[in-house]
Amino acid sequence: MGHQLELINVSKLFGDVRAVDNVSLSIQHGEFLTLLGPSGSGKTTSLNMIAGFEIPDRGEILLENDDITTVAPNNRGIGMVFQNYALFPHMTVSDNIAFPLKMRKTPGNKIHRAVTEALELVKLPGFESRYPHQLSGGQQQRIALARAIVFKPKILLMDEPLGALDKKLRDHMRLEIKHLQESLDITVIYVTHDQEEALTMSDRIAIMNEGKIVQLDTPVALYETPANLFVADFIGESNFLKGQIAETNGDRTAVETEEGLKVWVAKFNQADAGEEVSVAIRPEKIQILTADADDSNDIINRFSGRIEEIVYVGEARIYRVSLAAGIIVDVKVQSGPSVQNFKIGGDITIGWRTRHGIALK
Repeated sequence: MGHQLELINVSKLFGDVRAVDNVSLSIQHGEFLTLLGPSGSGKTTSLNMIAGFEIPDRGEILLENDDITTVAPNNRGIGMVFQNYALFPHMTVSDNIAFPLKMRKTPGNKIHRAVTEALELVKLPGFESRYPHQLSGGQQQRIALARAIVFKPKILLMDEPLGALDKKLRDHMRLEIKHLQESLDITVIYVTHDQEEALTMSDRIAIMNEGKIVQLDTPVALYETPANLFVADFIGESNFLKGQIAETNGDRTAVETEEGLKVWVAKFNQADAGEEVSVAIRPEKIQILTADADDSNDIINRFSGRIEEIVYVGEARIYRVSLAAGIIVDVKVQSGPSVQNFKIGGDITIGWRTRHGIALK
């Protein structure tokens, strides 16, 4: 697979605000790439520049090696699904879907066939004569998707398309979109601030913050090996222990926390002794250790603590544990018939393997 779309040193300013700051990005044909970040991080502006709704102040955008930086949106061969769907309320479903084909002066017999095929793809055959107000939110989202793919675009852009749906429908629709993308073998660039959406749908994720891409990687790599504190904090949940590099011993590095706790992580080569770092540990990586627990040398981070709070979230329980040094950490334990029930105020021992703690700056 070659690069289908490239952003080369692209920047966009709005007054004194640098919304997108020197972003370079290459996207392969058939890839599902998500731009993920908080509000104001530059993800929607980046998408709008790819669509042609905004023109970069500097840099280039190449589509299959053609410079489209200043090409009009309707001449780019790119489909787009908006957050509010942007369906025409006075048009039927059939006319809404047919609109981009009519703009391209497609013959009538081909339009009818293409509309029928698009409705089949989004699993809404027979809805041709309905109007948007007669559809549920999920159905409107499918029609917007059908309209975006009916002219067989080279790339499909999606800007927070599931934001208006309830959680159950959102969970269902993200799988539908992923399956449709795979069946059409179409490149999708997807914008969201929902990390769960990004993790479950994407081949790669570009984490954006303050107009820059701070990490571009697979969902697994982003979650397991975040590049910095921002990514570790934004993706999933983490416990953060602030401290200084104390020593390195073989393939391990010790971090001494502000409270005097000594925590071992995998060898950290980006800081010298005495430098300040934060250790990130995912709650599900921490174990509650019993008397007969694995006593291997790999679990060298062992600490006594007391349960301060228990939060039941259905598939798991989250134990808020106060360690001897006054540090509070969250421990996530999957629910199940064999899970031991701990009580608030109970004394326990927790631990995690060296490789599960990540030192970050």
